[in-house]
Amino acid sequence: MSDQDKNNSELSPRNSNNAYRKSLETILREPLTKQRLLLRSKVKAAGRRLNPKPFTFDDMKAFISNLPSQQESYRNEVDKALTAVQTGQLSSPPDLKRPENQLVWSAALSYVVNNPDVTSKWEPPVEPDKFYESDLWKGTVNSLDALLELREIGSFVNEALRDKGTKYAYGRPGTRTRYDPIKNQLSINFIDSLTSGFEHMRAIGLREIGKALYSKKLPSQMLTLQEEIIPLIRKRDAAKRNRGRGPGLSMDEYKSLRMKLVEFNLRQMLYEAAEKNTRNHFAADRGEVRQQDFSVSLNIAGVTSEGVGRERAPKSDRIPHTLTRYMNLVNAINLDFYQRNDFFPATDKGWRSAGVDPDLVRKTKPGQSFKRDQQGVEHADFKNLRDLIGGEDGLNKKYPGLSQRLFGNFDEKAALSSEKRSEIIEAISNEYCEPLIKDILDFFSKQYDRQLEEKQKQFLEKQKQQQNNKSLPPEWRPKPHQKGGPHA
Repeated sequence: MSDQDKNNSELSPRNSNNAYRKSLETILREPLTKQRLLLRSKVKAAGRRLNPKPFTFDDMKAFISNLPSQQESYRNEVDKALTAVQTGQLSSPPDLKRPENQLVWSAALSYVVNNPDVTSKWEPPVEPDKFYESDLWKGTVNSLDALLELREIGSFVNEALRDKGTKYAYGRPGTRTRYDPIKNQLSINFIDSLTSGFEHMRAIGLREIGKALYSKKLPSQMLTLQEEIIPLIRKRDAAKRNRGRGPGLSMDEYKSLRMKLVEFNLRQMLYEAAEKNTRNHFAADRGEVRQQDFSVSLNIAGVTSEGVGRERAPKSDRIPHTLTRYMNLVNAINLDFYQRNDFFPATDKGWRSAGVDPDLVRKTKPGQSFKRDQQGVEHADFKNLRDLIGGEDGLNKKYPGLSQRLFGNFDEKAALSSEKRSEIIEAISNEYCEPLIKDILDFFSKQYDRQLEEKQKQFLEKQKQQQNNKSLPPEWRPKPHQKGGPHA
């Protein structure tokens, strides 16, 4: 590790001893990582809206039959899983103690999720959208190993939140691992946990507990947008409930709602990337009181579950360059924790290998044109961003550790720290984002106007055609289409 990397590290000596295990290069070399990414790519391809590539029974069988394991328990789970997806029944509870066995069942359950019609052939048959009610799903999520893992997550919840009202459970298929503040509930994606490994996905659960603890307040810009968006949504939904009777949104209001939602989503991406740094630090720190190095698991689960280090900002002639710059900035903020966590070197080459173009991370001013300076990570603007995130007075230092409970008023300290982080996030936005966001909104506003103009043109042409048809003698008018084709 270089001196620069050491200076950027905020981890304990214990965690630094595992630096080699946390590098992207090492993670990608591990045999199970390759299998996890392969399975994820197959499932993702099957779920595409455009040109989906089916994940067939033969695909699933080939995958689970060729994992790098010679364990007898692995072979038993392969046979058990193949029978289960064909019958909907478990011959015995799944053995989920080993990561390769977890991958077997991840592939099996993913096959059913992506081929829901197979459940209608089971005995008893199951409705395609009710897989979560089937004996197979319930038998897997309620197996001893799955429940022991859930209890482990539950111990984190109880230890950190100390709120008996907080619920935690495996979610239905497709539910991502997330904490919902409205329901006060932590949902765990069971299939994701099987894919990336129970051991490593614990760290993602811990990170969501960090969200419950610390993410209390949105930046003022987002709060203002919320206040403007909510009345428009209520007005729109009221008109829908009344089937168009009563005042709905005017054309100007509808466009305003769309633009405000776009802006909110842009700002939310920046906010979540920044807050994720804090939550990741919280999760990594819990390794000091647990018998697991969560800093290692965060990097591994980041790669296998979230594509960390493998994402690139979109770049196309069909989108503005400012959107590419903005998404590159969000990715840089998201990756700041991982770089400090020994995921890749703090060099131009290191950042580029993880998907960030350092030359695009620059402060912005209204009307200022962008020109590459080729200074990369050595530019003062790039260093300033990293300082805002991880410096002595940065985001990562603005949260109270759980030990602060000993001194009382912990909730008040957490709320105050959230306000301070929101102020830093707004500072990042003001220095690096505002002209970019304005240009992106201008682009989508003009795009919307063009789409609306085209729809109005089509409507007028259709209306004109209908008027022309009415002027024709009845026998010359186009006949309505019926099933099987038009009248002769």
